[in-house]
Amino acid sequence: MDTKKLLAVVEVAQSKRFACQAPGCGRTVFRRLHVVSQDGALFVVGVGCYQKLFHGNVRDWPLYGSPNGRPLSEREYLLLAKDPARLIARFEAERAAGERAAVAPRSRRPVQPRAQIPRPPSEARRRFGAQAEREVEAKYGLRSALKGWRSLVDLRIRELADRAAAEGR
Repeated sequence: MDTKKLLAVVEVAQSKRFACQAPGCGRTVFRRLHVVSQDGALFVVGVGCYQKLFHGNVRDWPLYGSPNGRPLSEREYLLLAKDPARLIARFEAERAAGERAAVAPRSRRPVQPRAQIPRPPSEARRRFGAQAEREVEAKYGLRSALKGWRSLVDLRIRELADRAAAEGR
């Protein structure tokens, strides 16, 4: 039984060109190397040979990674050159770790309570509200009634009320 499987699409630096392992080819390739398993043997072939020999589409989805090609590090390049099976085992370990992380329950951080500025008493709002609104609008150049800015007005009302209480007014 002839089993063909696209395992990975990888990319190496142009200076580290890789010899295509398709029978009779031997061209050097560096972009979109296709790591293919056929009857248990691993082959690293270029795009053209992948299409010819394996009747594959260049957009076929590999078992590991994406069809766009994963850039290899120096260590991964050496693994590809010396022992592609170990490189594929490494990809499998990365995929398994990613799946475990996706399935593992995530610990939720406790929700931090937001700072709440208590509303000033209605007497203080009546007495200092207009002045506080004018001061906040002058300081920030915005309408003090806009969402989010109301707390600044309330804070300013409280400051004015506390100052008035300290002065004995």
